[in-house]
Amino acid sequence: MRHLETHQLAAPPLPDGQLAEAWRGYLACWAQGRRHDALSSANQFVDLLTAATSETFTTFAAWVCSTLFDDTDRWAGKWGGGMTLRDGRWERPAEPALTVHPIATRVLLPYLINGLLNQHGRHLRWVYQFTVGQGYRLPPREQEHLTAAIEARCGPGAPPIALLHRADDAEARRMLRDAEAN
Repeated sequence: MRHLETHQLAAPPLPDGQLAEAWRGYLACWAQGRRHDALSSANQFVDLLTAATSETFTTFAAWVCSTLFDDTDRWAGKWGGGMTLRDGRWERPAEPALTVHPIATRVLLPYLINGLLNQHGRHLRWVYQFTVGQGYRLPPREQEHLTAAIEARCGPGAPPIALLHRADDAEARRMLRDAEAN
């Protein structure tokens, strides 16, 4: 199974300067296990990101989705447990660093919802993966927005798996086969 390493998160597509420095500061707090400081740093980073250009915001959000949902083995965005034994050493998993609450609610969720009606393929799969991995962690208002967006795309009362039925990429088809086989 492929896992993300912290160094793989060190160079997201961000312009040099305050935004990139804020990301590195957040990532350093996360890697050191300083959860409170990491959360504070994540909020500062997201504040800067949301004030940046829409292109910067969208590029970063797409990078996070691609990293989480395409570059790991079927990882569904779950927070995960504490330390993980990898190759004989205990490491803090890097994947959860990309779904800390401010990033999930203020970056990923708006990006995924905004693209849901106009996108196909990977984007639909990403919304499904985000929903099953993070949907239960969202505050009630954000859960309602996500549910309404899925229903707007797939019909009233549609479950998240309906997104996979509409996605046209090979990974979505594989995920759908696996889900329906169980």
